[in-house]
Amino acid sequence: FMGIINSSLNDGLTWLAGRGLDVLLGAVVAGMMADKDVEVSLEKLMKTCDRFFAVTPENPRSMKADELEAIAGKYCCETYCAKSVSGAIADSAADMTENDVLCVVGSLYLAGEARNELLKIFKK
Repeated sequence: FMGIINSSLNDGLTWLAGRGLDVLLGAVVAGMMADKDVEVSLEKLMKTCDRFFAVTPENPRSMKADELEAIAGKYCCETYCAKSVSGAIADSAADMTENDVLCVVGSLYLAGEARNELLKIFKK
């Protein structure tokens, strides 16, 4: 599978669509700051994914994962509240095939954490 990290959610979706990847994503791992327009961003994102994993980035401005999952649940039926970024990446990658895309979006704080986890998977 392919892993993508993008800290700007809407820019990331535009980037994916511009590369012909506007099909379903296998999974999305997202963590966002509470002061962002989460509802608008997730509504657009949820049209492209099968499974959504909410996490809380390590930043005092972060939206709590359970709050993010509740918003995502309005648009996607398969949502999870992960206790850690590593857990979310591992759980989301577990059932993916070689043609699936795992997209990590929402925050630079999340991107830094996710990058290390994705490198562990791809080095195998």
